[in-house]
Amino acid sequence: MSSKQPHCQITAKDFTILKVILKRTPLHNRAFRCLLERKLSTARIVLRDDVDPQVATINSRVEYSVDNGPVDNRILIQGGESTVPGLTLPVTTLRGLALLGLRAEASIIIARPHGPGEEMRLHRVAYQPEAAQRKEMSMQRRLPGVEAWSERTSQIVELGHYRRSPAADLTRATGGSSDEDPGPEAA
Repeated sequence: MSSKQPHCQITAKDFTILKVILKRTPLHNRAFRCLLERKLSTARIVLRDDVDPQVATINSRVEYSVDNGPVDNRILIQGGESTVPGLTLPVTTLRGLALLGLRAEASIIIARPHGPGEEMRLHRVAYQPEAAQRKEMSMQRRLPGVEAWSERTSQIVELGHYRRSPAADLTRATGGSSDEDPGPEAA
């Protein structure tokens, strides 16, 4: 099937999805089943917090080429109804499955159902949801109090409450003016 077997890293979530895909893949789809079984048996399974940011996971935006052709840019998706031609590449296809779990600059040779094999090269992972989530969590940890402030502010807005200064309350009660911002009622 392949003379090149690159190191493959798959998140536990993606591994579970691939196991379900295997159960649903017909036996006659030999090339796909063979690649899928090989990925499932040889991949290193990692938690989403531990996956290398340059490894292609489901919902990653990847830049790749086929047989040293032009570089294409797609989002690896699970498949099904969310497939958008020209934008997505389902892991339920040979090419999508081949890229899943690869690290940037790695390549893999896959068999085509009819004809010679083709080389898939992953040039770059432009976006990986797991890495983006880690970055967001890291930023929240670096800004202590921001999460609590944000949560409190959203609760106040949801309840329709806001805070006014005592001077603004006095101004409203007396009908006078104040140097302070009159608050949302003035708008």
